[in-house]
Amino acid sequence: MRVYEIFNKASNSFVGLFYANYFARPGAKQGGAWMDEIQTRFVRDGNASTPAITNDCNYKKNGNGEPTLLTIDQVETINHEFGHGVHGFLSKARYQGLAGTRVKRDWVELPSQLQEGWVMANAKDPNSDLGRHYKTGEKISPALLDRIAEMQNFDSGIAGLRQTFFGMLDMKWHTADPATIASVESLEDSVCAVATLLPREGGLMSTRFGHLFGGGYAAGYYGYKWADVMAADVFAKSQENGHVYDKPFLKRVRESIYETGGTRDPAELYRELMGRDPDPDALFRREGLKPAP
Repeated sequence: MRVYEIFNKASNSFVGLFYANYFARPGAKQGGAWMDEIQTRFVRDGNASTPAITNDCNYKKNGNGEPTLLTIDQVETINHEFGHGVHGFLSKARYQGLAGTRVKRDWVELPSQLQEGWVMANAKDPNSDLGRHYKTGEKISPALLDRIAEMQNFDSGIAGLRQTFFGMLDMKWHTADPATIASVESLEDSVCAVATLLPREGGLMSTRFGHLFGGGYAAGYYGYKWADVMAADVFAKSQENGHVYDKPFLKRVRESIYETGGTRDPAELYRELMGRDPDPDALFRREGLKPAP
């Protein structure tokens, strides 16, 4: 693990501690990737606490002295969790229960999924260190990056339908009258009928879908895809001027999203930032399902 001290460059003020805990330690860590907080932002007796944020992954460390090389999906995962981390250590909320990621469930994934967008943007930027050969420093070619983008959009319609099915199944379990549920199979099949291309074959998703009743996403799993709509919309807005980082706009993003926590209604914040409600077509354009305007 490495620990970083985060400072505000303009004021040289201390922001917080960031713990980068990216390597697997069998028997000592759970699987997957996540963000956690050792200490959250709060104000007590006029003094603000210092956030201490962890990002945890389970990548296998290269044991021969060579650097650990990651796939683009793994780099996006690191950026996703870092988005949650930024949400934590940039908070300006007074109360711990409203700071950082303590927001409405369908808003919490926006900072993390927004952060993913800068992976490919930086890989394409000739001035960025991301996407360079670890020995020669040569940048990934634009042609290869175009192929990667096409690969990432392969079957995006099916992937979106799959997420829609998960969200609808989750909501169905939490809104159905128990007296009307004849069986797990019948409930799941009723969702399959409207949210999948084919009828269910084989086993049930309901019996192995952990987010249905645990992990804080019960009746809120739809938030992943909804946050993806907002992230695609905000990211597209950030790229309109042709810069990887549009600093004036991103200052507003920081103030509206990252610093505010759960102190204001997300819909109000979004309209304040964008001047309108989210545009679902932004997601369809990003995933190659609709042409750019």
